[in-house]
Amino acid sequence: RVNEDFRRIWRSSDLIISKGQGNFEGLEGLDDRRIFFFLKAKCDVVANYLGVPKGSLVLMRNVGHAKGDER
Repeated sequence: RVNEDFRRIWRSSDLIISKGQGNFEGLEGLDDRRIFFFLKAKCDVVANYLGVPKGSLVLMRNVGHAKGDER
């Protein structure tokens, strides 16, 4: 749950930088191409999902699919 101030800022942002593997895991399914993920692939599951070696630093744009636009 987030407060209304956060929701207002989220909706009005042109670019969202999501830092960390946990945020990637929570936001990756959103249909929102404004999100860019910056993370270290810390486990085999996430590394395999992203197609990178474990321990890699990753910067990628959200492909936007599945759960609906959160904008």
